[in-house]
Amino acid sequence: MRCPFCQNKIMKCKVCPFCKSNLVFWKKVIDLSDVFYNRALRETKKNNLYTAKKNLEKSLLLSRKNINAQNLLGLIYFKTGKIADALKHWVISNSIEKNNLAEKYILAAQENPKILDMYNEAIKFYNLGLEYIKQNNDDMGVINLKKSLELNPNFVDALNLLALCYLYQEKKSEAQKLLDRVLFIDKSNLLANKYYKNFIADEIHESKQNKNLVKKNYAQIFNFPAIIIFLLGMIFSGVMIYVLIFPTQINNKNRIIKNLEKELDVIQENYNSLNEKLPAVKKENDDLLKKNIELEKKILLEENKKLLAEAEDLYKKNKFVEAGDLILNINFEQEENLPDGAIELKNKIYFRAARYYYENALKFYRQKNYEQAKNNFNKALLFDDGTFKDKISSYLDKINSVAE
Repeated sequence: MRCPFCQNKIMKCKVCPFCKSNLVFWKKVIDLSDVFYNRALRETKKNNLYTAKKNLEKSLLLSRKNINAQNLLGLIYFKTGKIADALKHWVISNSIEKNNLAEKYILAAQENPKILDMYNEAIKFYNLGLEYIKQNNDDMGVINLKKSLELNPNFVDALNLLALCYLYQEKKSEAQKLLDRVLFIDKSNLLANKYYKNFIADEIHESKQNKNLVKKNYAQIFNFPAIIIFLLGMIFSGVMIYVLIFPTQINNKNRIIKNLEKELDVIQENYNSLNEKLPAVKKENDDLLKKNIELEKKILLEENKKLLAEAEDLYKKNKFVEAGDLILNINFEQEENLPDGAIELKNKIYFRAARYYYENALKFYRQKNYEQAKNNFNKALLFDDGTFKDKISSYLDKINSVAE
């Protein structure tokens, strides 16, 4: 793992050994982010995508680098037809850590340009339908929304908007079918549940009541005085409903529809805003990634300088083995991370360390202490630049033949 403050590689600990930062609180934040991710994962398995999305937003608010949360949120957006939002989160995830699932999702999308084009066309028809609806041209709005859903049947925003249009046109059965489709994709979808509760549920309840009326006792139904009283009561009730209740219900429903329209406008503005911000977010992520790489290089250069300085002091004190062990893990092939003179110093130290282990191995070999001789020959090979390679190989063959 890396320290979130200085980006140095560290083991699990409470305090960073490099910058001395307290990591206990940071770990609690990361753990809490994982808690929200796990909740979202459970909700996703139940098809409660809206609830899952809210949990993932909380998870990413705590830790933007939670790649599992970024990937899952991208999948939810993809499933609900928002391909641009899905790609945004996968790009962020891939910039945080290479070779994770996000890269596969992005490649899969890039390898199917026809699907991407269809989804983009679906968004265009959706936006066009939305504009027509704002101009009170419901018919053209419905036509464009249907075209959008032909291209992307799981586009939840288009399903909800088309359902709202049908509710305006009093086509409640068509609206109910669309809302059922939305709730099949996302059981916890906020708009679909609101529409269902405010417009569809009442009718279902009335339908059940009507079925119960049919089951009344036939003897009572064919009682002539009761029939007259019942009919008069129905007429009177109908008049009262028409005069008192029906206008109020219409006003209430109109008020609900207006409120929903406002919510829809806000959702659309947010959606357009996210699409506009996507290139900027990608550029910001690329810039951050470049800065992180540059910072890592600077930190590595400083670490290498420090190690090489210590190794040079040991070399001057004829402590060749200690100097060699100190710089053994430095990658000398990445010269951009090395200070001037590093290669020359490494060659001097490696040669003396290799010679030390080689001469030590010869002593053990002559004493017939082959195990120690083999260990020292192998250590000499770690530092050898080819000077002792052939001789060491010859001795190791002899030791192996003796062992057999």
